[in-house]
Amino acid sequence: MKKRFQYSRRRLSAAAVLTVVALASLLLRTETVATNASRLRAERESEQSSAARVASLASFDDAHLLSLRERAKRFRSGLGGMATLEAALRSLGTRWVRESDTISEHGSYVTKTERFAMTSPSAADWPAIVGTVETLEKLPGLCVQELELRSTEGQGGRSLGAASLVLVAEMTRDAGPEVSR
Repeated sequence: MKKRFQYSRRRLSAAAVLTVVALASLLLRTETVATNASRLRAERESEQSSAARVASLASFDDAHLLSLRERAKRFRSGLGGMATLEAALRSLGTRWVRESDTISEHGSYVTKTERFAMTSPSAADWPAIVGTVETLEKLPGLCVQELELRSTEGQGGRSLGAASLVLVAEMTRDAGPEVSR
């Protein structure tokens, strides 16, 4: 006699539901593991990239930064102020006439470039011109960028026809854009 396999529909449906839930949880776990592995791989690559960038910046160690700070400090201490420009204008006197000027701003400091021409220069003015240039070069933040002397030929021989100079004043921001033109 053959025994028949007996089953209950309720048990069969419960077993089917358990199988679907087990497969779904297995699929979810596999997906979570894959996502985590991908995220960890991306983080590892990002960390390696960051470490490589930090290693390439090794030239900016403390000794180099200290040297750079020292250079910036020397630059700032060499800047003049409005008083420097006023002293330069007093040194030039009334015979030097301003021809042009430009102002350029660079963050915490201002550079003012001015061109002056001497009225009616003569050869006898040469020592005064040299003395004026020496005086101007001693002022902080001021530089004589150009000194131009032109001679002319006349009946009495050669004479000083024109004298001009270009001053560059590097001033702190507090002397700023209100610098008189």
